[in-house]
Amino acid sequence: MVTIIDGVKVRLGVMENLRSSNQTQITMRGQYKNVQIPVLTGVTNRTLCRQINLFILKKASEGKKDLLPTAKAMKSWTSWLQEKNLDPFKPTILKYESPTYGYRQYLLERISEENSLSSSTANNYILIIKSFYEMLEEEKIISTSDFFQYRKSIVDGYRKIKSSDLSIRVARKQIPSLCPLPKEKQENLLKIISADNAQTSTIIKLMMQCGLRVSEVLSIPYSLFNEDILDKNETSLIGGITIGPRYGVKTKFSKEREVFMTKSFLSEIVELKYSKTLLERLSKYKIKNNTKVPPLFITKNGTEMSKQAFYSSWYRLKVKYKSVFGEEFTYRPHDLRATFATELLTIAMQLEPNNLEACIEFVKYYMGHKDEKTTLKYIRFLNRQSLASSVAEIIDAIAGQEFVK
Repeated sequence: MVTIIDGVKVRLGVMENLRSSNQTQITMRGQYKNVQIPVLTGVTNRTLCRQINLFILKKASEGKKDLLPTAKAMKSWTSWLQEKNLDPFKPTILKYESPTYGYRQYLLERISEENSLSSSTANNYILIIKSFYEMLEEEKIISTSDFFQYRKSIVDGYRKIKSSDLSIRVARKQIPSLCPLPKEKQENLLKIISADNAQTSTIIKLMMQCGLRVSEVLSIPYSLFNEDILDKNETSLIGGITIGPRYGVKTKFSKEREVFMTKSFLSEIVELKYSKTLLERLSKYKIKNNTKVPPLFITKNGTEMSKQAFYSSWYRLKVKYKSVFGEEFTYRPHDLRATFATELLTIAMQLEPNNLEACIEFVKYYMGHKDEKTTLKYIRFLNRQSLASSVAEIIDAIAGQEFVK
């Protein structure tokens, strides 16, 4: 696993020539300065690891003070390279297999799909990778033309700046809007995932049917969903399953909350837990991580499923959706959580039409909202949808009358 060791002390200056091969103490010539820099470890490609740390050292010698963002960009990139098994020094024919263009596409997917990475951060990451390749060209290790192309961009209608085709457009901040899946899209997605592997199917259902976030789902421990809970609960709704840091789950604001879980869905999860595939992956995980609590979702290599791995699966589902249904699937994973909230609220309001306060509290509880204002967004959304639907019906009726005349 790629990690960052921050605060490593180094001395910048010119080193005196060694007087003999037995000399153990290094002395500096003239003035020098002591600095602290972040260093990357765990990069399987040793040449790459050495070059990255030299790159960070070079930036420090040029006077750059805060190098942690540089190290974070390099950690993200090298983790992605290792997952894709790509050689950073080898040019490719296909762009999506390229260590530069492929990583750029991954960042774009994180912006649009996950909505956890801002476009400004993504652009900063890719510019750092570009700068790294420029250093490699200075050292005569690679040619940058194999990995990206320079171009001139015009800003404000007259200013010309030198950029590259790796640049990511920085979007203006917008208030995110709710985008739950309509019934038809929900049904289509469930048809798609039913033919997919059980792990991906369960992850998506935990978001769409329980309202969990991606980070929450991927951090669920193997022991959370136990078959004993099935025996203790006689109703269709399973009670007592709680998530939060105390249970090993990364919830927003570290808040604990109870999970909305039906008995039939819990049975599915228990079946997945004891499937031959997952037990084999669990065995591999325990060998690699002796004392660590195993997660529920494990890759075939016996490692904890990362967000990168999940978003690769999500991208494949979108491609499959288009091939099966002939239309683009433009929704993000977080929209599945919005789908759960709107469905829950709709049903609650149908059951308790005269008790709006209880409906809001019900949804707030299972969504884990910190503030009631967040829950009220779903009320406003449903009201807009209802009004728009009613207006459309009236317009259709008027248009029908006009047609008859």
